Amino acid sequence: MDHYQGKYRISSARLPGWDYASAGYYFVTIVTQGHIPYFGEIVDGKMHLSPIGAIVADEWTKTPQIRPNVQMDEWVIMPNHIHGIINIIEVETPRRGVSTTAWKPNTLGSILNQFKSVCTKRIRLTDEIPDGGGTRLP
Repeated sequence: MDHYQGKYRISSARLPGWDYASAGYYFVTIVTQGHIPYFGEIVDGKMHLSPIGAIVADEWTKTPQIRPNVQMDEWVIMPNHIHGIINIIEVETPRRGVSTTAWKPNTLGSILNQFKSVCTKRIRLTDEIPDGGGTRLP
């Protein structure tokens, strides 16, 4: 474990030197802020999605329809996280020195950033989060 501001923290799981703008298969895990089980609960060994979990599932399945360069492989939603395998088939490469956003288009980072953003916006429109919101997918 590394230290950050005098506290222990888990080292990044990212492969040093790997270009995450590359096409390929990626295993991702997205965890709710504070590890709170917003997505549902497991009853008798089966996952039962909450309304928030249903939003996350809906947006996950829409990903390849919105982004034609992406294929979704296996995925599963758990009470406080989602695991999924994403296949990026091709990546748009911007011209050198030209960038309009912090994220390169159609890369793993931009796909996940957009997914989390739209989920958070939809979830905040519901009354499902106690105390009116403030929670986001980190």
